[in-house]
Amino acid sequence: MKNGNYQDVWEDILDETALRFMMDEKSYPMKNSTRVFQKIDRAISTQQKKDTFIAKPRRQTFRVAATISLALVALVTLILINKNYLFQSPLVWMQENTTSNQRKGIQLEDGTQIWLNAGSQLRFPEKFGAAQRVVYLQGEAFFQVAEDSLRPFVVHTKDIHTTVLGTSFNIDFHDKENLEVTVTTGKVKVDQIDSLTENERALAVLTPNQQLTFNQRTHQSDIHEVEAADYLVWREESLTFKNTPMQQVARMLEQYYNQPIAFENEAIWHCQLTATFHRTESFEKVLNTISTISDISYKIRNHTVYLAGEGCDLAQ
Repeated sequence: MKNGNYQDVWEDILDETALRFMMDEKSYPMKNSTRVFQKIDRAISTQQKKDTFIAKPRRQTFRVAATISLALVALVTLILINKNYLFQSPLVWMQENTTSNQRKGIQLEDGTQIWLNAGSQLRFPEKFGAAQRVVYLQGEAFFQVAEDSLRPFVVHTKDIHTTVLGTSFNIDFHDKENLEVTVTTGKVKVDQIDSLTENERALAVLTPNQQLTFNQRTHQSDIHEVEAADYLVWREESLTFKNTPMQQVARMLEQYYNQPIAFENEAIWHCQLTATFHRTESFEKVLNTISTISDISYKIRNHTVYLAGEGCDLAQ
């Protein structure tokens, strides 16, 4: 501090902190602006400790006036730093829902395209704020995010935040235990948020054809290389298989009908299927067709379909 007085305290703080924030106010979040006040408070406290002599009344009055002035200037600075936030209109929230046999396309005000799968819910603002674009998802949706380098797009799914600037990806949160994020284009950052402390833990930065699976119970995550297109079949009007291995058929049917499928015998993984199914066909009809044209049977227990059979020749 140059002269050891309150004016120098203020000048040092402006030079080091406040001025930098004011020049970049668009990217400065509201919650961090309290650092200006904290810095001022620490500086004043330090200066007062140094002034250990007994001040004359006039000196004392000046010191009180200087402190009050400093606080007022700091308040004005805080308002200037955060004027985009303080004078911004409150967000008006919208909600879209889909039934168990419905899918819906949604376009947000920034141009982002969203396809909402069956049995899902999306909450989003009618108009996004100045700092970021935030939506809340339950269920499954495919996002084609409009590019905006100044406003990240953030999808909240319980304790997981998925952040992008402009890309396309799929989030599946139908399973109560596992959440899946699958990227088709661009890059996606996935973080876990502690619901109590709100601390972030980086899980991954995903690129095309990568998938992150996060277990809600154990908080463990895994990253896999996948064919992203296989996880987007629920958007199609029909499913076409041509000599497709049954393991892949099951995965695509799970996505399409939002029904879990398991194998009682892994020997049928490589059995191949050639068929086309339209969206209007029920899941039960599809299973009956597969059972009729192949040596595979099925049964349903606790809402899960179990496929069984003796296995197939790979050349089939």
